[in-house]
Amino acid sequence: MGRRSSLSVLVGAVLWTTMVAAPPAEAAPPAPSLVPTSSLADRYVPLTPARLMDTRTIGVTVDHQDEAGGPLGAGTVHELTVLDRGGVPASGVAAVALQLTSTGATQRTWITAYPHGDSVPGTSNLNPEPFQVRSNLVIVPVGADGKVDLRNALGSVHLIVDVQGWVPTADAFTPVTPTRLLDTRATSALTAGATVDVEIGGVAGVPASGVGAVVINLTALTASQRTWLTAYPKGSALPATSNVNVNGNAPEANLALVPLGDDGSITIRNAVGSVHAIVDVDTYPGNIVENCAEVDQVDNETNLANNRDCARALIPGRPEGNPDLSID
Repeated sequence: MGRRSSLSVLVGAVLWTTMVAAPPAEAAPPAPSLVPTSSLADRYVPLTPARLMDTRTIGVTVDHQDEAGGPLGAGTVHELTVLDRGGVPASGVAAVALQLTSTGATQRTWITAYPHGDSVPGTSNLNPEPFQVRSNLVIVPVGADGKVDLRNALGSVHLIVDVQGWVPTADAFTPVTPTRLLDTRATSALTAGATVDVEIGGVAGVPASGVGAVVINLTALTASQRTWLTAYPKGSALPATSNVNVNGNAPEANLALVPLGDDGSITIRNAVGSVHAIVDVDTYPGNIVENCAEVDQVDNETNLANNRDCARALIPGRPEGNPDLSID
């Protein structure tokens, strides 16, 4: 068991709580059971999803803070207290897992989540569109005064924030300042079947060695037709999976857990047509010793080399891309 499969338990648990709040439309097929070799309690603590912010006039939050405050205007930064709310402790918290949902956008814009007290990073976590409800999961380090900052770029938009869980300050993982490592708009779009390698090890605060995987926010935009992006370790075979699906010109973003290749890089591949891709790095595994063993009636494999397989077993029926989400 290596770091790659162990980190999947952490992020898999985060994504599992998201699916509790927003189940897929169809029933999930049976999946192999998982037998963790030690407790997740000191690594990721899932919560019953609780609403911490809702700017709509009908908005109601778990403690009536940050509710019905009106849409965020262009360049507006909302300071959101996350500690001691919705089941998150008042101390000992390194980061929180938040489901961000936008609605009522007056124009195409983007939302950036980052630790309170830090400078605004040149990254995005959610891409609101007019007449659409958009949602994405983000893991945000907690900043000064137990807060995270949420910034809207353009126009105005309503924002809903649901906490899914939290990560202790112990040895769970190491959040880094969100950093943009790839933006093909500065070069050229990915054509059908094209790939681009993204160096991550030794960049943007991620160590050059000893890191098995990273959590990235992957965004696809200005697609010429319906397509999908796949992120996987550089040097590995292309998996038959997708990490983000885009239906046209509008941006689509999704959180992705990607193992690193031997040289510390990942590969991004476009399937059909042409599309631009953006990669923002969020976090990497710290001193994780959790193992994930799969008990499968078919092949009885207990050592998982690919963390994606482990995560999928942990999250039965998880759809590709963003889940359908009700904001009521």
